[in-house]
Amino acid sequence: MATPIIELIAQNLLAALQEIVTAGAAAAAIRPLRAGLAQAPEDKLLVLYQGDDVEQVGEEAVQRFKTWIAPFSVYCYVRPSDDSATAVDTSINTLRADVEKKLREAPTRGGYALDTRIGDPEGFIATGGSEGVIVSVDVLYRHLEDDPYAQS
Repeated sequence: MATPIIELIAQNLLAALQEIVTAGAAAAAIRPLRAGLAQAPEDKLLVLYQGDDVEQVGEEAVQRFKTWIAPFSVYCYVRPSDDSATAVDTSINTLRADVEKKLREAPTRGGYALDTRIGDPEGFIATGGSEGVIVSVDVLYRHLEDDPYAQS
């Protein structure tokens, strides 16, 4: 069975985040199985959330194609131990930079997208002693007007 272009993009984003885990800079990278997290997030957890696509019209639109901006958010959780000597902002800044750098390395998401754009970060404080930053990611992509599984 074919996979929609948007799902291929989401899988590519998750694979890029998992490379950060493999490099040892993050503990885990996941897409939630349902709304919210089942448990309190661990230190250096990356959670990829997908928003609702927005159709693009005008100069980025191409005849016979649908062009979209797909918004994603990467929640970068930091939960330092009580005996940590590193400022929490240092950990947040480093994790944010790792995510932004990794996602800009392959802006076409394996050929499925036209571009990957990093938006303004937003800090957060979560319950249970976690805090972090949300990295906003907009992926510009297109597919055939009548087939969200095909690009041409």
